[in-house]
Amino acid sequence: MKARADLTALEAMEADRQARMQALRRQIEVLEEVLGTRTGTDVEPNTPSTEADWASIPRTDAVVRMLSERGAMSPNEIAKALNAVGRQDATWQNISRVLDHLRNKGRVKSLGRGQWVTAATTKLTLAAGP
Repeated sequence: MKARADLTALEAMEADRQARMQALRRQIEVLEEVLGTRTGTDVEPNTPSTEADWASIPRTDAVVRMLSERGAMSPNEIAKALNAVGRQDATWQNISRVLDHLRNKGRVKSLGRGQWVTAATTKLTLAAGP
């Protein structure tokens, strides 16, 4: 039953990783509030707030805004979140292409394992330290 023990150990490690990620997200939120960047540093001040407005901004800006507001997300999570706010052009394939473009422009960073954040979030995390 070594496999069962290994699975239990991996599940415990995953739970610990999730808890650490949540703690980091809270730390980032606090830092963003203190620094006055909670509305997202990569988003214009007149950012849309209604479903119709979400649909009116370029897809790249919508992706950056979503990551600014919600933190680390996968392409599939981004697509679902954008669909929920009225973006019907958001599929995980489209979002993957947008993320690649935004990475090349230095606006987003990959955390690995399919998770993406804005470049500004990465800078705040590094500045805050462990």
